[in-house]
Amino acid sequence: MRLRPYRATDGNYIADWIDSEEAHIKWSAGRIVYGFTGEQLTARLSEAELIWGDMSFTAVTDEGHPIGFFSMNINYEDNSAFLMRIIVDGSRRGKGLGTQMLALAAKYVFEIAGCDQMSLVVFDENAGAVKCYDKFGFKSDGKLEDYVWNGHSYGRTRLVLRKEDFK
Repeated sequence: MRLRPYRATDGNYIADWIDSEEAHIKWSAGRIVYGFTGEQLTARLSEAELIWGDMSFTAVTDEGHPIGFFSMNINYEDNSAFLMRIIVDGSRRGKGLGTQMLALAAKYVFEIAGCDQMSLVVFDENAGAVKCYDKFGFKSDGKLEDYVWNGHSYGRTRLVLRKEDFK
């Protein structure tokens, strides 16, 4: 697996990986319109880059085929990174690709960006993601206010991985 900056052509792959509105909510927390096109995703990511400095990355096979994606924001005041919009191609889940992608993200955060920690927020019901993050070494930094969508309340937890705990 390799990591490279997001390209506009990646948006169509990512749009195809979202197979339900609930999966979409767990991925974007409603910050991107459901049923988005690749062009809409690219526009949203460009806006986030301009306003907040977000960076987006695509995980690809050695041949360059997209298999995962995440965005990141670095907070220079507290020397930390926040990961968001993390996803792996649904047809490839359960094969350790999420862990591999996190390892590349951590390498970037800790070795290239020089941050002391990275964090993310996970929906508690997203069992696969929770298992992946726990296995990788993220620790709970506390519960957040539930996210309510379509009459359902989703628990959310902020997870943190500190540089000294990265193996």
